[in-house]
Amino acid sequence: MHKFNNLDIYDVNDRNRRIKYMAIKNIYPNVITRRGDLVYDKDENLISIDEALVKTEYDKLLAEYDA
Repeated sequence: MHKFNNLDIYDVNDRNRRIKYMAIKNIYPNVITRRGDLVYDKDENLISIDEALVKTEYDKLLAEYDA
């Protein structure tokens, strides 16, 4: 199954949020929960993320999606 399966059913903003979450999960596989722009591990500990790394991964995933 394609990793972007069903993203076309969402509006652009929601799709972009979902791709951002995919980018975060790719970099930080211990992320379990997302609340807004905050992410947590299985014990509800806040995980500090590097936004520059997330942006790089996000751009890569978005390019794959648009291809």
